[in-house]
Amino acid sequence: MVVEGVIDETENWTCEPLSGRPLDEIVKDAENAADLVTYIRKPEVSLDFRLKFIAVHEEFFSVQLPDRQSRIRTCHNLGDKGIQNDVVFVFVPGLAGNLEQFEPLLKLLDSERKAFLVFDLPGFGQSSEWKDYPMLKVVELIFVLVCDVSKKWPTAVPNDDDTNLFNGRKFVLVGHSMGCFLACHLYEQRLAILNVVERFVLLTPPKAHIEQLSKDRRLLQWALYGVFKLPWLFDIYRNKFDQVKGLESSGIKQYFYQDNDDTKLNYRKLWQFKNNISNKSRTILGYLLGWVTVDWDKFNVMLTQSDIKQDIILFGAEKDPVAPIKNLKYYEDTIDKEYLRKVIILPDCSHNLCLDRPELVCKMFLQEVVNGVDS
Repeated sequence: MVVEGVIDETENWTCEPLSGRPLDEIVKDAENAADLVTYIRKPEVSLDFRLKFIAVHEEFFSVQLPDRQSRIRTCHNLGDKGIQNDVVFVFVPGLAGNLEQFEPLLKLLDSERKAFLVFDLPGFGQSSEWKDYPMLKVVELIFVLVCDVSKKWPTAVPNDDDTNLFNGRKFVLVGHSMGCFLACHLYEQRLAILNVVERFVLLTPPKAHIEQLSKDRRLLQWALYGVFKLPWLFDIYRNKFDQVKGLESSGIKQYFYQDNDDTKLNYRKLWQFKNNISNKSRTILGYLLGWVTVDWDKFNVMLTQSDIKQDIILFGAEKDPVAPIKNLKYYEDTIDKEYLRKVIILPDCSHNLCLDRPELVCKMFLQEVVNGVDS
């Protein structure tokens, strides 16, 4: 597909609800609801916010770790006819995100016959909950999940190397927000030694070092732990003071910069809002408690020691208040210039870039990431 055609084609790619109802009807009914939270939680409107493309490619996996078992929802096209599945784009959502947020990019890759795998993190979307959420334990789950999916869906060309856990595949790791940290931890903890990562794509990465989440900040850690054990305290704020604002709530205003009467944009905002009110306070707080900062100096060294050529592409959103573009300076200064291929700033775009400006994101992703893997 030529790059110039992407913007037009993505107009038809996104927002296809399983209910089959026209988007303008869905949006109008939601806008006319007296209480958006109550309306959007009704079982009869659930299919309005289930996407056809996701449903077709959805598969659940039971993932076993030494101390816990999880049911993880995935979305992938590894079994589809004609897919070039020797290189897989693995998408890692961020805090309170889920796999649907990547739908425009998944459709882009599918149209290019490229393989993708995305999943709901434990506790979010339709994946099972945990009693706690240590970040490196989540990383371990992702590793086992990718292994399990790779074993079930082998590559088109048989692989005789028993030491390759992924049937000879290589990976492009795509993280969004906290998912950038998870992707980098995954590389550092498991994948670097296997030489299977060709590229990192970090979408609106968070601040490299978040002092408030440092384990040395004992008072803050105890405060987080207290609210984690009593999540109703956080629920009071979310339910009584924020989510009652509907599409004016913080989870929408901070994640979207675009603000107009476009039906598809407003549908995407409603989808995001439904996701926001579905997320449990305890899960969000659990991830913050389990946060582990990436050792960026060590990460940089591991890149230089790899047997395969790797590169990193950073995407920032110009109007992002959650992960401001000033955060990118640390990464630019720290990551070896030999591996930092490009920094892309998306204009007039906020944190949930794939839903805020899907046409632009798809265009740049095809041009800078997909075509780059081919070259």
